[in-house]
Amino acid sequence: MIPLLSGAALFTLLTLLAAALGRRILILLRASPNDRLEHGVVATGLGLGALQFVPFCLFAIGYGRPIGIRVTTGLLTLVLALDVYHVVRAARREFGALKLLPA
Repeated sequence: MIPLLSGAALFTLLTLLAAALGRRILILLRASPNDRLEHGVVATGLGLGALQFVPFCLFAIGYGRPIGIRVTTGLLTLVLALDVYHVVRAARREFGALKLLPA
């Protein structure tokens, strides 16, 4: 596969997973930023920070092989599937609102 395309796809999927995980963290903390875009940025930042602990924990328990990271990422994606759906829906709504702005 072309590295530019696979890199863009991996970046998109990582950002989606991070935003979904951050959304779940914000729900658990009962924190709600005022603006929807601010909510998305904070959720993505929290999710990226939390995702750093996945390989750290896997290596700490001695399961830090590529298959372990793939399985854990797949399980995390399955657990956060509903949150990914809400993130994609919110992103579509925000991008749809951008088209309505005057030029």
